[in-house]
Amino acid sequence: MIDAKKLLAEIEKEMTLEAKSVFLRYGRDAARDGREFLSAIGTDLKQWSAKLDSGALSREGYIALVNGAKELAGMPALKRRGIGRVMLKEFRDRMA
Repeated sequence: MIDAKKLLAEIEKEMTLEAKSVFLRYGRDAARDGREFLSAIGTDLKQWSAKLDSGALSREGYIALVNGAKELAGMPALKRRGIGRVMLKEFRDRMA
């Protein structure tokens, strides 16, 4: 069974490390955006994980939902700072 809380904590840790790596000067903003994203997706992730565990959702479907949610992550603090779309895409791709 997937532990959604543990998964969220691990994703947050990875996002923070990647944010600091990719954006250096903007690491704090990127990490904050990542935490806001996780807060927004937390309920969905728990539901998707439960459906995956029960067999109501395939692994491929689960991955597609998580990847789709990541694509929708707006990273508002970074956009306000003027970070280009290419860097945002690189950050999201590294999180995949």
